[in-house]
Amino acid sequence: MITFSVQDILIWVLLAVAIIAVIMLIKVLASLGPTTKSLASVLEKLDKTMSDVNEITEQAKTGTIETKAAITSAAASMNDVLKTVRGHKGTIAAATNVINAMSNLSAIFRK
Repeated sequence: MITFSVQDILIWVLLAVAIIAVIMLIKVLASLGPTTKSLASVLEKLDKTMSDVNEITEQAKTGTIETKAAITSAAASMNDVLKTVRGHKGTIAAATNVINAMSNLSAIFRK
């Protein structure tokens, strides 16, 4: 006659439960295979998108810096022109009068 103690039976039951748990874990991991592949694909696309965003941001930064430099240069040039005009209002008025007179003379000769 073979006798089993309660402790032996509990060990066998726990061993059977552990084997069933391992089999179920393997099935779950196997079913996650396609999910992990699609997740890897999504992560690759996300990485590419983030690198594109980084490149666009760098180009925008460069464009902003160049635009700021151009605006600063244009403002300095306009300031120089305004200083010149303020200093030579009489000369500019005289030149305008000469141009108007020539325009009137040309209109007279065209008739």
